[in-house]
Order: sequence, then C-alpha cells, then structure tokens
Amino acid sequence: MELPTYVGRNLGKTNSLNEDDLIDFIKLAKTRKLSYNSWSIGIDKINRTTWDLRTKNPNIVEENDERTSEEILSEIEVLDKESNLILKNIKELL
Repeated sequence: MELPTYVGRNLGKTNSLNEDDLIDFIKLAKTRKLSYNSWSIGIDKINRTTWDLRTKNPNIVEENDERTSEEILSEIEVLDKESNLILKNIKELL
C-alpha cells in the first residue's frame, strides 16, 4: 500500500500515525531521497536560540484568497440563485 503525497487526515492524540502512514518514510529513509513529505533544510535556517525543529512542511504553499468582499458576496448571490433554481426544479418533480 502506497501513501499518498500527504497523510490526508488530521493527526492527534486520538488519531495517531499508524504503520501504513510510515511506509513512505521507511522506503525513503534508506536512500534519504527527498519527496513531498520528506525534506531537508540548511543549518542556517534553524533558530540557534531555540533550536526549533518544527515539522512545518515547506512543500505546502498556503493559498490566499485575493477576492474582495464584494466579489465574494457576488459569487454567493450567483450560487444562491443556482441553488434556488435547482430546488424549484426538484419541487416541480415532486
């Protein structure tokens, strides 16, 4: 079983890593090959005061919604109209 390019679920105390989650790690650890889920950073990027080695994946790029409030509201109105039309058609079928 191959792992997708990410675990694909929230991990925590009640939903921890399991053996299937480690398949990709075990395969790549032998060769130290980099992938979407395995990366390295230069020593110069590590805070030497805290030695913080957090596991923030640099391969994940956060996308910011650049739309204005007016654009978002306009899109909501269009989607509402489409939903109302679909509901009307369903009611007619009943």
